[in-house]
Amino acid sequence: MHIKKIKRETTNTKNVLITGCSTGIGYAIAETLARNGYQVFATMRNPQKAPALAELAKEENLPLTVPLLWM
Repeated sequence: MHIKKIKRETTNTKNVLITGCSTGIGYAIAETLARNGYQVFATMRNPQKAPALAELAKEENLPLTVPLLWM
């Protein structure tokens, strides 16, 4: 997978909330933004069934949180 570097104008951390991050485009967007310095809050219906994103964030020390939400 090719990760494109996003050019940013400021050095302030930006927070983003992304839904549907267990697979596919949601996963890719969350990973890309985290790798480019954004603080990402990645949500999904069942984080226990899709731990890959949380594991990636932990292994690579990315600014990405997968919160447990009650739906």
